[in-house]
Amino acid sequence: MKTPGSKNKSNLKYYIAIAFLGAVFVIGGFVSFSPYSPLYQWWVPGTPAEPDADVSTFIIKDFSTNLLVSNSTKCSLYLPLSTEDPSLWDEDEFLDLDLYNETIVEEYAEDIEIDLTDEIVFFFEIASDDAHVYANGFILCGAGGNSIYTFFAYNQSEVVLFNIADDTLDEIDVSVHQTNGTYLILYTVPEPDATVQAPLYSPIVDTLKDWDVDDPLTSGTDFFGFQFVFNDTISTVITNVTHHVNFTISEDVSALVVYDDDSIYIIFYEIEAFSEMPSGLYYTIEYGFEIALDDVDAVRLEIPEGIEGTFTPTKISDIV
Repeated sequence: MKTPGSKNKSNLKYYIAIAFLGAVFVIGGFVSFSPYSPLYQWWVPGTPAEPDADVSTFIIKDFSTNLLVSNSTKCSLYLPLSTEDPSLWDEDEFLDLDLYNETIVEEYAEDIEIDLTDEIVFFFEIASDDAHVYANGFILCGAGGNSIYTFFAYNQSEVVLFNIADDTLDEIDVSVHQTNGTYLILYTVPEPDATVQAPLYSPIVDTLKDWDVDDPLTSGTDFFGFQFVFNDTISTVITNVTHHVNFTISEDVSALVVYDDDSIYIIFYEIEAFSEMPSGLYYTIEYGFEIALDDVDAVRLEIPEGIEGTFTPTKISDIV
């Protein structure tokens, strides 16, 4: 049992942790920690344990089913090499995994018990290998005392079925398309137990290591999206009448439109959770005279530096 002195020390560490995280996440005074938030995979504060708790414990839930999977999901935990390291307090360096030690290596979540009284922050990793269906991802967590941490694991769909229709609900041929207008993407998943596409974060992939409130793509490194591929390099300059493409999406969608060489991406920065009814997204497009659509794919995108960096797509599926 903790002595009153150690309890006070724990409280102090808790407030230091809050101050630390407040210092590195200055985002206009409002932060949402909903699992749909793009910041969710960066910081989970934990639920305070009993005052005399000697260890922190960990709960894993399947996002799609809300079932407990703590006894079947392996996880790792990374503690700072030193809480006195000035780099750990630097907003441009504290996400560097080299500042942390992998203290717990791929143990089942329900078996992990660790005293975090003297820690201010740590990384928690949901592992992914041939024996696990859940996506690999890191979560930055506040400490300063012992807590009960609850995380969601994402059984991501391997296929996203989608099609595109015009305003008469007729399917369009994306291989030769050059007609201006507003179109509807309808998309769903075929797997009843894998009904999510979620943004993921890895400090290993992240080369920017600087969360920006104006760029939600800095809060993750792996996103779901759609890639529109054109017959030539496209331009955002409206006076370029041959290669200009104007592309917009519905304002109520948590996604960004990004131009990149001969492609336009729709990138979802919050979780896409699917149900029995297909999801829908409207987009409007205006083509330059020499530009035509060649193909559209559902993709996962590796984005290590936010919207200003590189985009590496991996195809999930073709249009139906």
